[in-house]
Amino acid sequence: MKVVGSLDVLYSLAILVSLLSLVAGNSSVVAVTHENLQGIIDSNELVLLSFYTDWCRFSQILQPIFEEAAAKVVQKFPENGRVILGKVNCDTEDILTDQFDILKYPTIKIIRNGLVGNQEYRGQRSVEAFLQFVEKELSDPIKEFHSIDELKNVDVGYGIVIGYFTSKDHAEYDNYRRVASLLRNDCSFLVGFGDLTKDLRPPGKNALIFRGDPSIPNHKNQYSEYLGNMTSFKELTFWIDKTCVPLVREITFDNAEELSEEGLPFVLLFYDKDDLSPIQEFKNAIQSQMENETRDIYDPGSLKKFIDDLFSGALHYNYHVDLQAKEDSESIIDPAEDLPVVHESKFKDLKPSKHRYTLVNRTRDEL
Repeated sequence: MKVVGSLDVLYSLAILVSLLSLVAGNSSVVAVTHENLQGIIDSNELVLLSFYTDWCRFSQILQPIFEEAAAKVVQKFPENGRVILGKVNCDTEDILTDQFDILKYPTIKIIRNGLVGNQEYRGQRSVEAFLQFVEKELSDPIKEFHSIDELKNVDVGYGIVIGYFTSKDHAEYDNYRRVASLLRNDCSFLVGFGDLTKDLRPPGKNALIFRGDPSIPNHKNQYSEYLGNMTSFKELTFWIDKTCVPLVREITFDNAEELSEEGLPFVLLFYDKDDLSPIQEFKNAIQSQMENETRDIYDPGSLKKFIDDLFSGALHYNYHVDLQAKEDSESIIDPAEDLPVVHESKFKDLKPSKHRYTLVNRTRDEL
């Protein structure tokens, strides 16, 4: 027993020495605070931020893995401005914790070209997985086509953006590539250059077009051309995000946690894999029913009124007034009437697991 105890002590000391070496500055992970955050994200193409606490056991498990992954990333991409893996101590950085809406530890946020992505890193927590993720994120998000025939057989998926450019050495193409890097998970991107595309764009100019999801009956109406400033990162990002992100998405094991974490109700279509026709009908119905929800967004003053009502509390008040009126009308239903049994949803089990995260006892409304 004495020998075993000695080995345990040596093992504990080895871990302590390892942790002290990280604290002493031998770390490839950058400590991020609210003072240096902006400079880091402005000067790097890709930033992975691990939000942690010292008392969270999942954060403790992740720390050495994240450190080793950061060291390998630095070896793989030594150039300045490509990628940084950083960490934020949520016990001392309340400002950043609130700014990034951190509701669980550890949370790994992805920042591309200075913008925080809508999706977190939810993949495997291993050195190899982190390295593969960084390699994918830094790869070219745009596929070049070399003949017009290639466009006829391309897999459109939810939608595809196609660029027709005079050459690669153009500021407008650089901007297109930055936006594609940010939205690589929401859309597919193609590009063609030079004489190959001269009949598909104005003489001496570049062009971008969007082709919609072919599974939607009116997908041809979704064809659109970008008419904004080709060098504006914000304008192009807004246009591609608006045209690419589908109203109806497929829920999978890869995105279930992300979708469930929002806590919003689902409208789900369950279908036979051998009969895909209901998918088209469902998408078409949702699109036609929800069109009125955003139809007036371009009317002068409507968006400003929405924002004013949001901050004044009018939206919150009107919602609860309408809800109370609905509840009052429903209260006259005969309680003896047989009502359908509502089964407890199993989708709550898809939310972030307590076996993977330390969950914070607060909601997004509190932030």
